[in-house]
Amino acid sequence: MNSVCLTVLNMSLAGAFAIGVIMLARLALTRFRAPKAISCLLWTVALFNLLCPFKLESALSLNPLGEKAVSEDIDLGRNLTPAFAISASLESIGDFLNGGHGTVIAAMDKNPDGSWHVTEAFHKQVWFTVFRLYIWPVGAAFMLLHGVFAYWRLKRRVRFAVRSSDGVYETDRINSPFVLGFISPRIYLPSGIGQPHREHVINHEQTHIRRNDCIVAAVAYATLAIHWFNPLVWAAYYLMLHDMESSCDEAVLRDSNTDIRRDYSLALLSVASNQKRLPIPLAFGEAGVKQRVVDVLRFRKPERAVVAVAAIAAIALAIGLSVKPENGNISSALERAEQASPQETSAPYSIEFQTELSVKTAPDRYSRLMSSVPGIHLGIEGQFEEASNIRYEAESGAFVLWEGATVTSLGNSAERPLSETGSVYWTPDSATKDGDAVAVSVVNGIGEIPVQETMAVDIQDYWYSLMPTSKALAPRGN
Repeated sequence: MNSVCLTVLNMSLAGAFAIGVIMLARLALTRFRAPKAISCLLWTVALFNLLCPFKLESALSLNPLGEKAVSEDIDLGRNLTPAFAISASLESIGDFLNGGHGTVIAAMDKNPDGSWHVTEAFHKQVWFTVFRLYIWPVGAAFMLLHGVFAYWRLKRRVRFAVRSSDGVYETDRINSPFVLGFISPRIYLPSGIGQPHREHVINHEQTHIRRNDCIVAAVAYATLAIHWFNPLVWAAYYLMLHDMESSCDEAVLRDSNTDIRRDYSLALLSVASNQKRLPIPLAFGEAGVKQRVVDVLRFRKPERAVVAVAAIAAIALAIGLSVKPENGNISSALERAEQASPQETSAPYSIEFQTELSVKTAPDRYSRLMSSVPGIHLGIEGQFEEASNIRYEAESGAFVLWEGATVTSLGNSAERPLSETGSVYWTPDSATKDGDAVAVSVVNGIGEIPVQETMAVDIQDYWYSLMPTSKALAPRGN
């Protein structure tokens, strides 16, 4: 479930970016009176971003977000019981509001021996775990059940509809026309719609059927159920339904041999529905009727040049939003440079490599009783040879490795590869006294120490800090 939720979050971020771009493009298309069918094409690109976790890499990508915009370390990897989920969430919120260190103690599911698994977790890890275990699946299940129930209720409402001579079904239990069904969709009309309104309504709904809009709307609602937590997806859903309705309006007006704008607008107004329900079916009178009437009265057949330019721009935008950015452009260029044949020189040469080291400590003050982290984090920055290691030495206390929910002791002297130094902390012990030295050194590929940074322990009222010093280190044995 954790990998599924992470995938959904990453797709939701990519989809949100695509939706924002499409909204801006939609404004431009409306400004130049381009056909609404082009906007509908762009909404399918948003659906693709929200549903497909895999995309091709391309330099043409317009989306700066990769497939893993949300890091995997946001997840604790274990489950929280409902009671512990509530308590951990409240504790995390309280710690955040009180300016805490950003972590809380969370009791998770049981270990194989029956004991509770207790860990220290960052706020974002607690909130994400609660979200993926309870909030997101409950919301998605509610949306899907709501949609199924609404569809079933509508089917029951029209089960006694009577088929008329022109192949549509009529009933007095509805007040707005719509298309219902996926494999063999049917057109349902309220009883009593006369000509010429009836002809316009049927032409509109038949356009929906020819375009398979019922299937597209169902896929869009399922997408909304998956991404219910994303407000941009809600906005895209309603805008897409509106554009689908407006596109069918334009198709009917465009295919007519006479000017039917006035009669068509009256047909819209005559079947306008005031129902407050989730719009599962594509209903003729239910998607922004007021704006659609205005659009119908202002309708002009678009110029071919406008259609061509808009279509080309939309296709280019669709391609750019459907691929992901290339990874490692800089590193690929470096690799190509390294693989290139070196130029011949008349004499050998050497380059002196300058090693630099900077140790960033956090938090500034640490207490074994009050702090929620296992010690003072030793952040390594600088310029190093590729084969360098980092050596940690301390006169007192110990170094620990904190990875996810696991804290591993490294003793008071340890050496680790440069790539594995991100989670090393120094923690004091009962023997630690004011002025004790803690040293971090760079060890190059031949065992030399080109640079070292030494810090002295500063103790104030049971709070420990590491301050830069020139004191020489005299490490004790393990």
